[in-house]
Amino acid sequence: MTINEIAQLAGVSRGTVDRVLHNRGKVKPEIQERIQQIIRETGFSPNMAASALKRSSNGLRLGVLLPPLSNAFYRDIQSGIVHAAKHYAQYGVAVDLRRLPELTEDTQIRTIEQLLEDGLDGLALTAIDTPRMTAYINRLSEQLPVVTYNTDFTASQRICFVGQEHLSAGRTAGNLLCKSLRKPGAIVPLISYASILAHTQRVDGLRSVLGNCPVPVTLEPALETAESDEQAFRVVAGLLQKRTDIACIYVAGGGQVGAADALCASGRGADIMMICYDLLPGTIRHLKSGVVDYTIGQQPFLQGYLPVSILYEYLALGRTPKKEFYYTSIDVRLRENADFNGISAMTGII
Repeated sequence: MTINEIAQLAGVSRGTVDRVLHNRGKVKPEIQERIQQIIRETGFSPNMAASALKRSSNGLRLGVLLPPLSNAFYRDIQSGIVHAAKHYAQYGVAVDLRRLPELTEDTQIRTIEQLLEDGLDGLALTAIDTPRMTAYINRLSEQLPVVTYNTDFTASQRICFVGQEHLSAGRTAGNLLCKSLRKPGAIVPLISYASILAHTQRVDGLRSVLGNCPVPVTLEPALETAESDEQAFRVVAGLLQKRTDIACIYVAGGGQVGAADALCASGRGADIMMICYDLLPGTIRHLKSGVVDYTIGQQPFLQGYLPVSILYEYLALGRTPKKEFYYTSIDVRLRENADFNGISAMTGII
């Protein structure tokens, strides 16, 4: 008895049987019971050792989609992917890294279809949280395991997510802001796109704690930067020319260096706080100069490395992820610890 034969008997796809066997994703109760009844009656037991031997001899092909490197943050993620690819090559794993020219639904779907044409065993990607992409990934998950990294879907059948717990990161930023805010006024959030769940969750997290601020504040609607430092510079420079009531610029997505450049050029850096994410060289430079008050790192190397490792263990060794969410650190950096390089388990130097 094979998984395919169970699927035929149950009248479902192989992917549905796989989800029941590995207790991942949502399956209708009546379908799950039907599959489990067939498993009980046939005495089926997946032979993980045989599966691992078969996979190692045939080789595994994993696809990883990487957003445009115009956002320097993804270069550190790329480093983790490349490191994992080199490590797992000795086990017959080929990692097909596809660098996307733009982070759009059409580009992601077209690239995934190209990977599928060449043969694919597993996929890792940065999620675009839209109904169309979620539906597409749910259909794809019936064929092969999918891991999301850095930002997740609101609801999908991927086997797990690797990245920061962004609501908590937003609350961390908000609580620190309330303790150090220099004056009352408007807090202006910047995000890359409204379809990037990580960024909207960071804004939601910050919003949830602003009631703790000792001075009156208002949270303005989020402005988009399209992950571009040039666009972020234009947005912030225009904003500072028009308004005098800004108390803080909160960069929850890409474009943090451009936003800091604009704040610095305005001469108002001493009066307006700036909070952002990631440990980019330009961000650290502005942190040391005092334009950025603090930034929050999130272990991008690990976000690149771990999805490859999870997919290998799932496919070759039959190990279902122990958790649905593998959260990376919320690493708060001030001027005083801007250059701190500590030892991090699994990744070595941060």
